[in-house]
Amino acid sequence: MKKNTKRYISVILLIVTVFSALVSCTVQPGYEGAPENMRPINEGDEGAILYVPINWSVETSTGVPTAYYSSRDRSMITLVTVDASDVGDMNPQQYWESYRTVFTAELKDFAIAKESEEAKDYTTRLIAEQPSYIYDFTANITNISYKFRQAVLKHPESGDIYIITYTASAEVFDSHLDDLTKVYDNFRLVTESIPMADKTELLLPSTEGIEVPEGYTLISNDYVDYYLFVPSDWTPIVNTGMTAASAPGNGSVSVNAIAFETTIVSLDEYWTEYETNLYATFSQISFPDPESKFTDIKLDGYDGRCYTYSITHNSVTNTFSQYITIIGGYVYMLTFCAESAEFGNNTSVFNDIFSNFRFKN
Repeated sequence: MKKNTKRYISVILLIVTVFSALVSCTVQPGYEGAPENMRPINEGDEGAILYVPINWSVETSTGVPTAYYSSRDRSMITLVTVDASDVGDMNPQQYWESYRTVFTAELKDFAIAKESEEAKDYTTRLIAEQPSYIYDFTANITNISYKFRQAVLKHPESGDIYIITYTASAEVFDSHLDDLTKVYDNFRLVTESIPMADKTELLLPSTEGIEVPEGYTLISNDYVDYYLFVPSDWTPIVNTGMTAASAPGNGSVSVNAIAFETTIVSLDEYWTEYETNLYATFSQISFPDPESKFTDIKLDGYDGRCYTYSITHNSVTNTFSQYITIIGGYVYMLTFCAESAEFGNNTSVFNDIFSNFRFKN
C-alpha cells in the first residue's frame, strides 16, 4: 500500500496560496460503491477513502487529494496521510499538539477557535469508528481571514494518521458544515485501493514536431502556451493549470500554466503585491541583497526579472529563484526551489531548464 507522508502545515499554506492557479479539468461523478450522492477524492492508496458531496469538484493531480466547492467559492477539503514512522507512539491529539508551536510561529494571527476560554481546544467524535480529535482555528493568509477545521484520527492497524482539513474564508465557513458532517460520516478505512472512474491522469504530452533537448522530457500540455523541458530523470508532479516537476534528489521547478489575467501593467506592481502576500503568509523571508532584489533577464526573449529569496519554514530554509515576465496582460512565473544548503548544487540544471524554456508560436 503506497503511503503519502506530508507535513500538513505545509499543505495548508500550499493549498490556500496556490490552489487558485490550479484550474483544470476535474473528476466527474462515476464511482462504484460510493455512498448515494457522494463521490471520492482518492482511490484508497492511503488506506482510506474520503467522499464528498457529488456537487463538489475534485482535483487529483496535485499529489494532495482535494475537493473544492466551486470556481467562485474555493472552500476546500483535503486528506493528508502521515506515515506511522513519522507518528511513533503519539496518538492523534499528541500529534496535532506537536505542531501547535509551528502553527503559532508560522501562521499569521493563528488562534484556536472555541466557544469559551474555559473550553477544551478540541472536540471529539467517531470517524470510521475511530476516536477523532477536531480542532478549529483561524489565521490570516495573504491578508485574508481563513478558518480551518481539522479532524485527526489514527488507523487502528497501520498506525498512520489521517488529517481531514476543511478550509474556507471566514465569512463562508459555516455554510458548508452540513457537507463536512457528511464527509466525516462517510469516511472509510480500506485494505485495497479502488480505481477511480474518470481520474485526472498525469500524462506526458506528444512531442511530435517539437525539438526536445537531448536528455530532457517535455512535461507541459496542450492547454498551456509554453514548453517546459526537465531532465529525463525528474518526476512530473503537476500537469494541469500549473506545471511542476521534482528532481531525484533535492530541487523542483514549476510554471503557472494558466497565467494570471490581470490589470497590472508592470513588474513593479505585480511584485509589490506578490511580496506583500509572501510576508503575510511566511514569517521568515530574506533576500541576498534587500536593496537590490532582482536581476533583469529575458525569458525566451521577453523582458523579465529574476527574484531570489529564502523562506524558513518549519525549521527548514528553502531558496527560491523566480523568473517573471508579463506578456499581453498575463503574468508568467517560472520558479526553481531547493533547500538552501543544496540550492547551489542545482544551479547548472536550473540554468539549463531556464534556457530551454520557450513559448509556443
